[in-house]
Amino acid sequence: MCNGNCLISVYILFRKSDSYMSKGSQCRCLNCLERFPIKPNAKEATCPHCKIKYRISWPWPGQPKIRGLAK
Repeated sequence: MCNGNCLISVYILFRKSDSYMSKGSQCRCLNCLERFPIKPNAKEATCPHCKIKYRISWPWPGQPKIRGLAK
């Protein structure tokens, strides 16, 4: 049961100083498992290590997610 601290907890979880924001926007390649940077609001990104191209979505600002392979 929430005693009034739930909103504070959610805010602390997603504020800009959290680890995913402080490292910049990065994803882990599903092919070579290396992390690579993603430009803000990019729809597609290519892993610089293995050259695989991915579709990107943004569930939260500053948190990219690989949705699948780009065509």
